[in-house]
Amino acid sequence: MPDEWQSIIFDDPRSKHPMLPRVVKVMHCIYRTANPKRPPPPAVMKWRYSQSLSYQINKDGYEPSIVILNLREGQRDSTTKTLFTINLNAMTVNDRCRNRHFPVPNEIGPALRDLDEYVRKTVR
Repeated sequence: MPDEWQSIIFDDPRSKHPMLPRVVKVMHCIYRTANPKRPPPPAVMKWRYSQSLSYQINKDGYEPSIVILNLREGQRDSTTKTLFTINLNAMTVNDRCRNRHFPVPNEIGPALRDLDEYVRKTVR
């Protein structure tokens, strides 16, 4: 299983997933930070705004080696495009549209740490 990506998908706003509120908080903050003139998506949605928490497991099988939150949008041609990847290990954001990196805003640090800990507990 090492080197294989595992994912937790967040695409249903009615989901009772305990991490969904944190994912939405992070999504709103990143969209506002990257482009203050564009309003952030209101919530996660099937296909249109589908986010995933992806991770790879260390060779020992007990810890994730990397945890990434992917923020995606559906496109007109029915595909999805990853706009932002947030590396929870490095606490950096990759704005894939503008090809730039920036540090995670302080206001979402606690939410990202909660997501990272959730993945770690899931792996154990």
